[in-house]
Amino acid sequence: MNIPSIRVTEQSQLAVASAALDIQPPRPVLVLVGAAASLEPALAKRVLPLLTNILAPIIVQCDAVAIDGGTDYGVMALLGRARRSTGAAFPLLGVAATGTLAPPAGDAVKGARLNPDHSGHLLVPGSQWGDEVPWMSALATTIAGDAGSATLAIGGGAITERDLTASLASARATLMLTETGPLAERLSQQPPPGLRMIPLSQAADRLARELPLLLHPSSASRR
Repeated sequence: MNIPSIRVTEQSQLAVASAALDIQPPRPVLVLVGAAASLEPALAKRVLPLLTNILAPIIVQCDAVAIDGGTDYGVMALLGRARRSTGAAFPLLGVAATGTLAPPAGDAVKGARLNPDHSGHLLVPGSQWGDEVPWMSALATTIAGDAGSATLAIGGGAITERDLTASLASARATLMLTETGPLAERLSQQPPPGLRMIPLSQAADRLARELPLLLHPSSASRR
């Protein structure tokens, strides 16, 4: 399957890029951020059922668009796997800085591979991990318009913290699962204003209740 990849150089191009990926705003948006290559196998084993059985069905139910970092690592690869294994057709857009990616048929050691289970990728300027952060946030804002949107963080480190800061600055509902690593545990001690902390052990029930309200309020009555 040929997955479309759109290159942009200015944030003013995001609306046109979204249309090229068959996304017409306003649409509810869920941004997933968190651990990439650092995702521990034990945590991945707990997170995958959550993405498969809870997150993917909610995204479909709310007619939402999912956005993540697009590479074949960590929570991004798990969300792609959940989308594929459930046969869900929701749009899953990966946002990646071009300078962090391996060339086609090139050495993955010299860059990251894009996850093949996404519906499309947005390639943005940058050569460092984290250069994609403002683009992900801006894309979420562009697609959501006046619809609901939320950011969910699972694990991660310094870049995830930047993602959270960008999400909160955009007035997007922002949630983080605790029991997922040092960043989550540190932030749980004194959460930034607006950041909702959810224990991983309670995540299935909490997300099933709260995410539909954040993404698409009218869907909550149908659960």
